[in-house]
Amino acid sequence: MISVIIPCYNGEDVINEAVQSCFNQGIDKQDLEIIVVDDNSEVNISDIIPDHPSIRCIRNSSNLGPSGSRNIGIQLAKGEFVAFLDADDLMINNRLITQLHYLHEHKSDFVISAMEELSVSGTRKEIIFDLSLQKKKLVKDIFLDKIYSITPTIFFRKSILKETGLMDESLRHFEDKDFLLKVVKKYQIGYIKKPLLLRRVFESGTSRSVDEETFLKSRKLFIEKAILRFQFLKKYRSRFWAKQYRGLGRLFLEKQEKSKALQYSIKSLSCYPTLKAMALLLGVLIPARIIVSLKK
Repeated sequence: MISVIIPCYNGEDVINEAVQSCFNQGIDKQDLEIIVVDDNSEVNISDIIPDHPSIRCIRNSSNLGPSGSRNIGIQLAKGEFVAFLDADDLMINNRLITQLHYLHEHKSDFVISAMEELSVSGTRKEIIFDLSLQKKKLVKDIFLDKIYSITPTIFFRKSILKETGLMDESLRHFEDKDFLLKVVKKYQIGYIKKPLLLRRVFESGTSRSVDEETFLKSRKLFIEKAILRFQFLKKYRSRFWAKQYRGLGRLFLEKQEKSKALQYSIKSLSCYPTLKAMALLLGVLIPARIIVSLKK
C-alpha cells in the first residue's frame, strides 16, 4: 500500500484538485490511502473533502505547521510506502507507479523527481535539477538551497524512519531540507528527471507576511544541525547566510519596508558578496521610477 500525506492549511480552494490527482497514478484504489491533515484551518477541510474509502481527513487541534502535520500523517499511515504532496500542488499522472517501480528496480529506499511549475497565468516551466549522486556534493547543494521545493515529490519506504526519525517540528522553515540531510546521511537518494509533479507558483507581493524572528530562528537551528551531521559544511556557513539574508531583504522590499530591506541586503553582501545581493541593494537605494526610465 502507498500512503499519500497532504498537509493542508486554508487550502479549501485547491485541496480537492490535489486529492483527485492522487487517483490517476496507475495504482489500484485498494492499494492507496490518502491522508489529508487539516492544520487547524479556518474552514473545516473535512467538510470539503468528498467521502471515499481511500481518503481520511484528520484535523489538528492547533496549528502545527507542515512538519507536524506530515508527522501525524506518517504515524497514521498504513502503507509500506509514503508519498508527500502539498495541498496546492498536483501529481502528474502515473507519478506513484513510476516512483514505486524506481525503488524496486534500483533496490532503493527514497526517491524524488523533477517537476513542472505552473504560474498564475497558466504557463508551465520544467524544473530539473542537476542532482549529483556523489554524497558530498549533494549535501552541499541541499545546504545551499540549490535543490529546492522538492518536498511534494518525495516518495520513500516507511521503514527508513526507524533510522532517520520523523521531521523536526521545532523547524517552521527548512524542515524539509533537514529531513533530506537526515536521509542522505543514511541512504542513497534516487532522482527521476522526468517531471512527476505540477507545482503551483503564486505571485509575490505586499500580502506576503514576513515573520522575521521565525525566519532567522529556523535557519539558525537548521544550520547548527546540518554542520553537526556534516562538518565540511562549516566552510559554506557565510554563503548560506548571504543567501538567506538576501531572501529576507527581498521580502521586505516587496512590502516596501526599505529600511529592513537595506539592512539585510548589506548583511548579505558582508557575508558573501554576489551580484544578486548588489542588485538588491541598488533596488533598495534607487527609486523604481528611475530604474524604469533607465530601461527605456
